[in-house]
Amino acid sequence: MKTKHLVYFVLALLMLLCTGAALAVIPSATAATFPWEKQLIDGDKPGVHNLSTAFVGNNQVPMMSWGETGVDIIYRAHRTLDGNGNCGPDDAWRCLSAGATNLVDGTISNLATETFINTHVIRWAYSSGSFIRGLTIEQHDDMSYATSSSVDLVDLSKFGGLLAGPPSLVSDGLRYRMAFTARESGGGDFPLHQLVYMHYTGTTNNSCKDGSPYQCDVIELSYGPAAIGASSLQVDPDGAVGIAYYKNGAIRYTYPWTGIIFLRPANCGPGGTTWRCINIDEPSTGTLGLDVKLAFGSSNTAAGIVYNFKPVDKDWVMRAIYVGSGGDCGQDGFSADLTPIYRWRCSDVDAFIDDISATTYSIAFDPEDYPVIAWNNKFTGDTRQRLYLAYPSARAGGPSSGWTKEIIDGNDWSTTGALAALSISDDGLGFIGYMQPVFRACGDIWCLIDNSPNLKTALQVVEFYTYIPSIVR
Repeated sequence: MKTKHLVYFVLALLMLLCTGAALAVIPSATAATFPWEKQLIDGDKPGVHNLSTAFVGNNQVPMMSWGETGVDIIYRAHRTLDGNGNCGPDDAWRCLSAGATNLVDGTISNLATETFINTHVIRWAYSSGSFIRGLTIEQHDDMSYATSSSVDLVDLSKFGGLLAGPPSLVSDGLRYRMAFTARESGGGDFPLHQLVYMHYTGTTNNSCKDGSPYQCDVIELSYGPAAIGASSLQVDPDGAVGIAYYKNGAIRYTYPWTGIIFLRPANCGPGGTTWRCINIDEPSTGTLGLDVKLAFGSSNTAAGIVYNFKPVDKDWVMRAIYVGSGGDCGQDGFSADLTPIYRWRCSDVDAFIDDISATTYSIAFDPEDYPVIAWNNKFTGDTRQRLYLAYPSARAGGPSSGWTKEIIDGNDWSTTGALAALSISDDGLGFIGYMQPVFRACGDIWCLIDNSPNLKTALQVVEFYTYIPSIVR
């Protein structure tokens, strides 16, 4: 065995012993202090879109996936367990691809994963033009290939013909569970938009496509040029479902609900009485963006939504965190004396966004149910965009109020953090996949500018690990 591979094999054993499924959760106050290792996976990756991340399998291997403009392929990269990869520093990562027939650019879902006894699956959904198609790859825990399959899940002609953004996907046993927004291909300036929830019932029906065991439920519909944005679906370990999305000037949240009391009635979904839809944020002035991200922790009461808002002339990245009661947004029902109950608390993550069209964000919860948010921005006084992370200060042992903000990557001469996609492992360690459009090591004349788009990762590592030095740019 080569020396490099031997070293990585030893490190892999350490990862299994120290950060694998056998390890108790690292306390949040400890995990928050662990350093981030930034790595260059590919120094020339143009046209990347739909970047997402996950920790997969019983060994919690970091993986990210993405699409590239004009290519019918879904790409992925994962850290190797033995260092015998084909990309990244010292070939410590393995880059792979899977064919996606007739893939429509920009429609690849998040990377969904689920772990079984000795294997795990990774899944995507995407538009193949006339259908939403599902792709599944099963792998052994050593990351070797086991099997794969694809299936047409939804006939888009039943919902107007087009997707409005990518689907949001959850792996549900041996099945797919999905939320998506469909748009009428015609309709002029006011096409019909429908928010649709797809789940497996096993009963053959024609709601998603003819003769399907899946059920497609229309939760909300509206007409307009951008009436409903792409949705974000989460399912908690007990099966509770939540979907966040933009609709007609409001950030909305919906969940299955059959309550019929007047204090908190069901008001949407099939029949209008099977789900409850509420406004999280509906500002009287300013505008909201279409990009909405939802995350759950250990339950649907550990929930957070990230979105963007332009109050006047400056964009903000916003957060809404579920608090149950005593919040200041997300009015959801009334108390017995008819006092509105605000179940969410809204605040800004970053109130100085330089260019929201270049800023992306994601949210995840750690094992102690602390929300963590990643995004990129050129902050006040900066000349370039950097990659940021924010979380409640209590997560790092600080005061119970307030949030902590830190820089993960960036300098005065580089632009980085685009397409930021955050995941947190079962052990509590973070992983971000992102793009670095511009790199320059220093401001001196001899520091050349690299304008090739760099695909990068930032991976939180335990301090006592010893890694082979890698060149990070």
